[in-house]
Amino acid sequence: MNIWGRVSIVAGLVGLIVANAFLPNWLQRTLLAVYLVAGPGAALCAWVRLPLSLSLLVAPITGPALVVLYGAFAARVVGWDPLLSLAVASFLTVLSGILQSLVAQRATRTAAVGG
Repeated sequence: MNIWGRVSIVAGLVGLIVANAFLPNWLQRTLLAVYLVAGPGAALCAWVRLPLSLSLLVAPITGPALVVLYGAFAARVVGWDPLLSLAVASFLTVLSGILQSLVAQRATRTAAVGG
């Protein structure tokens, strides 16, 4: 598993904790910022091979860009639930990291066997 897969899993779990909404406001805001800066970008960088210098630029920009898209979408949807949206996005971030890990393990086994 590459480092971005691990970051994706950890950041996604942080997002799921934030979606719980039973945290003090200051802690919830801090953890949400951690998720937004690290999670979606790490999920993207886990799958797309980029030079490290470019990955370090792409990863923290992806989350805030998605917030803008979420905001545009939410303005047009009646009954939009931001916590549910965060929970789904966080789950997909964790899932992305896990799937990337499984693919990497399979590729390593295949290379070790010689196939």
